[in-house]
Amino acid sequence: MLCPACGAEQEGAEKCEECGVYYEKYRRQQEIGIDDSQRNRKIERRSGRNSRGLGVPILLLILLVIPAYFLLFSGKEKRPDYVESTVSDSVTSSESLSVAKSSEVIANSVRLRLEKSNPPRNPIEAARNATVFIQTDWGAQGSGFIVDKNCTVVTNKHVVEFDSEQQLASILSSPDLRKQVVEEQYSLMQRLAELKTIYVERVNMEGQNAETDKLQKEILSLQDEVQALPGKYADEIEQDVNERAVDASFAEYKVSLFDGSEYIVYDMQFSDDHDLAFFQLSAKDCPFIAFGDPEDLVQGNSLYTVGNPSGLSYTVTSGVFSGYRTDGDNIFLQTDAPINPGNSGGPLITEDGKAVGVNTFVLREAQNIGFAIPVSVVKEEL
Repeated sequence: MLCPACGAEQEGAEKCEECGVYYEKYRRQQEIGIDDSQRNRKIERRSGRNSRGLGVPILLLILLVIPAYFLLFSGKEKRPDYVESTVSDSVTSSESLSVAKSSEVIANSVRLRLEKSNPPRNPIEAARNATVFIQTDWGAQGSGFIVDKNCTVVTNKHVVEFDSEQQLASILSSPDLRKQVVEEQYSLMQRLAELKTIYVERVNMEGQNAETDKLQKEILSLQDEVQALPGKYADEIEQDVNERAVDASFAEYKVSLFDGSEYIVYDMQFSDDHDLAFFQLSAKDCPFIAFGDPEDLVQGNSLYTVGNPSGLSYTVTSGVFSGYRTDGDNIFLQTDAPINPGNSGGPLITEDGKAVGVNTFVLREAQNIGFAIPVSVVKEEL
């Protein structure tokens, strides 16, 4: 049959499948005078309610999606560079490379590593983090300190340079060597006394013969050996020192930082005019000690040293500025801050952690009278 409302052909006899009108209800509305325009407005209102019912969730969805979109893409610049695992799939490959590069720089930063493992609590501890411990192939030890973020280190030349004359003099004057020579001389002289006793007894009993002549020659040879013993030791030591000097020209240096990390250094630059040497660590972004102005020092200013005296690594000592001292054309800073063996090459620093000198030597047979090369000289050499 045909729908009386929309004219669509229908198989059912109760409701139109096209417009949804119930035939009987439509007939009664016609009887009471509701025209098509009124019915159409009802249909439109019904349809409008359905549209609004779908529109609300769609609008909510849009309102949720748009802020999320802006949070995701406009906020990605605030994401920490080192969080690679959280980078969205939408990040471009160039951005990913940039993140990886930033991560690499941070991971290789010596400064950040030390700040994390040994955070300095004052300027002196900050200087400690930039101080190094140096060991040589021939057993010498000393200190040095980093002077820029490119990991340049300054130390004393006598710490890292093999000085043949100094090494020879040091060994020959050592108590251990003297003891060894005396013990060997004593042993030879005991044997010499025994031979002399035997010689006298045989001459008295047998007279002079081939056996006693042999004993006499052995006695004379032993006497020459006793007298030549110190010179023999000196010649052997000198030969050994010369051989070690050749080896030292190809030596490597072990340099360690406060956190225990170690670096091997092969190339050293020596000053021609001062007891200074320089080398570079194969590292990035090092902590360093800024230079102060030695000319600003007045007597009584507090000063500190950081070094490795007698193997006691990273020992801090304190004292005051005692005055300026000259030695020919060279000027030194005098301090009573203890500078012990192993402190050579380390920094002499002020209370605010700035380096004013390179600890160099102490006055022998005196207590706590040390001298440092002013950093103004270091600046000229760099």
